[in-house]
Amino acid sequence: MNSSLIYLDNAATSFPKAPGVAVATADFLDNIGSSPGRSSHAGAMKATSLIFDTRELLAELLDVSDSENIVLTSGTTLSLNMAIFGFLKGKCLFSDARRSGSKSIGRVLTSGMEHNSVMRPLRYLQNAGEIDLDIFRCDESGYPDLEHYRDLLSARPELVVHTACSNITGTIFPLAEMAEMAHEAGAVICIDGAQMVGSIPLSVREVGIDMLAFSGHKGLLGPTGTGGLYVSEKVRLTPIIFGGTGSRSDQEIQPEFNPDSLESGTPNTAGIAGLHKALEFILETGADQIHQKCLHFRDLLFDKLSEIEGIILKGPGSGSNAGSVVSFTHATIPIDVITSRLDRESVAVRMGLHCAPAAHRTIGTFPYGTIRMSPGPFTSEDEICGAVKIVRGICNE
Repeated sequence: MNSSLIYLDNAATSFPKAPGVAVATADFLDNIGSSPGRSSHAGAMKATSLIFDTRELLAELLDVSDSENIVLTSGTTLSLNMAIFGFLKGKCLFSDARRSGSKSIGRVLTSGMEHNSVMRPLRYLQNAGEIDLDIFRCDESGYPDLEHYRDLLSARPELVVHTACSNITGTIFPLAEMAEMAHEAGAVICIDGAQMVGSIPLSVREVGIDMLAFSGHKGLLGPTGTGGLYVSEKVRLTPIIFGGTGSRSDQEIQPEFNPDSLESGTPNTAGIAGLHKALEFILETGADQIHQKCLHFRDLLFDKLSEIEGIILKGPGSGSNAGSVVSFTHATIPIDVITSRLDRESVAVRMGLHCAPAAHRTIGTFPYGTIRMSPGPFTSEDEICGAVKIVRGICNE
């Protein structure tokens, strides 16, 4: 690791990883290297145990009663596609629409703060005439308009899908309240937890979440190419990927039980070994402690940036319960100029639209976007102050 690097891009991917992640990943590749659930030799059995244990740790973190309801995936994007397409197929809406000649197969409700991993699947289905899509408003800080949300629920959508925490502003949605409203309207609720899981405490049981998509490489502090999808027992998903699962190998049809029905192909077991080590660190440390530490860094960053003339901050103010994200622009200096200078000074941030044009339209920063700084649990106050000092120098030139 570059000792002079100030890494403030944890909302994209966490760095550094939790202690022991790299060692655990390398150890699997060097000393185990087998496919889980495919063979009976010692290496395969160790790999199988690793998969089971990782699922159990995720269930403990997320307050899931049965770990078989957690599907291991390559990340949030695949998980959301599995949830959106798999749910609608599972409801038989595709075939029903074609048989009836209907122009659309169902109704989906989402927010104006979504990442393209939500919006692109939904826009694809909308443009294909397969769903009616409603979008509830959010204010300029990214907070949902709950009255508009309630009004649109009256149209009885089959599926509600939205973020838990904005990747642009760090705004946390009131998940329990929104889930209750969705269930009262007869909808299933799917949450994009990419910016929440691991870094902010979350109980799917207490909140009432039906499906939760999440990444392993962000708040969970694990390797890229890891993640998962929680699916409650009351939701049936049709697989969107079919193939070998290591189970029911005498049959040429997909197993119908979870997680096997949704886990075709050899998993990224080396990455999962690293994720297992990261989960041990998070559970030992406590998600709430991690959140409070990152929230302190966010407030410090927000407050110090607010002192710089010309800086325009977006999202919840200092002291708010929010994700560890601070987005800003400048009144006169283009964001690419500031970002390029930061990069030359070894400060890693992200600028632009952050794969979320809908969110930037909502907060008024489309089409150029913002500069996003996102501290992590291994950030230091000195790094925050150092990064702000460099921004101040750029703005005062």
